[in-house]
Amino acid sequence: METEIRLMNSDDIEQVETVFLSAFKDDHIYNECGFELSGGLPDNFRLSIGYSVCSGSSVGYFEGGRMIAFALGFDFHKCECSRPDVMRAVFEIGEDGSSAYEELGPFFDKCAGIEELYYLMSIAVIESRRREGIASKMLDFILNRVCKSIIGDVSSMISIPMYTKRGFSVQPLADGYK
Repeated sequence: METEIRLMNSDDIEQVETVFLSAFKDDHIYNECGFELSGGLPDNFRLSIGYSVCSGSSVGYFEGGRMIAFALGFDFHKCECSRPDVMRAVFEIGEDGSSAYEELGPFFDKCAGIEELYYLMSIAVIESRRREGIASKMLDFILNRVCKSIIGDVSSMISIPMYTKRGFSVQPLADGYK
């Protein structure tokens, strides 16, 4: 079967949503935050996924045209300047600038000092294909073709070696938050 790793576009959004719902339906982070994914994606997720896919910097892994995995991300500073609505949706920031996450201050401070920066929002691989190196291949694609500087938050501790093997430093922003 033909395998393809490529930058995604608007034609891929439906498959991204399907993989997202499948991959994260039982994710502890989403459950702890009170997101109910069984009824579909919340509007703020749709907005951030749509922007990430249409920005031309998110990556999909396909077999025979069917999406097996994705890595969603975008140019952090470009989004910050041009799409504050997306930044609010991704980082759950209120119209008044308030957030439930104290760690966002240090996070944004770290981002401000990096000129070219890719925010890796999410990596997902369908359950039956995990532990095959697919996420690593997508991360390498991003590093080689999109941007060398990546920042993101990690909710799955099992994925940390994928980052540290590539020279990333993993630093907690707050207790229990990476």
